[in-house]
Amino acid sequence: MSQAMMSKVLELAVDAGDADAENKLATLYDGGLGVPEDHAQAFGLYRRAAERGYTPAMANLGRMYIEARGVDRDDVRGYALVRAAVDAGIPPSMRPMANQALQAATARLDDEQLAQACEASKKLAAMAAPAVVARR
Repeated sequence: MSQAMMSKVLELAVDAGDADAENKLATLYDGGLGVPEDHAQAFGLYRRAAERGYTPAMANLGRMYIEARGVDRDDVRGYALVRAAVDAGIPPSMRPMANQALQAATARLDDEQLAQACEASKKLAAMAAPAVVARR
């Protein structure tokens, strides 16, 4: 199946409220894979899935904040999202990206900001659902 066709299938699943589909479609928009690159669209889709506790979307949303992709850089928020996703459970294939994002954010955070991010990550992790059970 082509990436363009995949995006159409994912859009149907997104309309049905599937957090995994939101995350996957966001990934296509984030990288311009089969659809025009659109960081704002990716951000919105990641955020919707992350707000429902879908850990891969939380990690991807956090990465967007850390890398300032389509949003102003916010290392505290980005670190909190990625750390919460890692702590709650993300697929092993996402761990290298998550570790790289955490390292990048940590390098720019002072001790007070890092403490703030860690506290926020604990609250986020408590509402997170591991990727395997976060449907709808």
